[in-house]
Amino acid sequence: MIAHVAALKATIEALGLEVHVAHATTTATKYVVLSVPGWDMGQEMPVCGVSDVLATDVRVKAVTGTPVGVLTMLALIRAALSPGFTAAPLTVEGRAATTKFVRSEFVSADTTVTITATNRHPVQGVDTYRLVSQPA
Repeated sequence: MIAHVAALKATIEALGLEVHVAHATTTATKYVVLSVPGWDMGQEMPVCGVSDVLATDVRVKAVTGTPVGVLTMLALIRAALSPGFTAAPLTVEGRAATTKFVRSEFVSADTTVTITATNRHPVQGVDTYRLVSQPA
């Protein structure tokens, strides 16, 4: 899982975005947070035993000062992780991994926080991707 998270992080950082895993500890007003739960064993189990296909839903939270900014960030990330809403390869050594856009969950202001420099609430949006990985 660590290699997969590192690959996701590197892909998004290549877009010029600051990326954190699980939660952000930053003073930046524009960043991304990856939330990755544990693996499940995919949709299909083989008759002969345990599957070596791993799968999980990954949530990508974009945070910045405006709704348009968040939507722009999410579109940029979506184009990198799932161009044309199709599965795209994710480079992980020894694995054949893909990411595919599943859904956009929400875009809204976080009214529990105020950015002191602008006296505005940050806006956040979350997209979900399906990450599937099997031995290469």
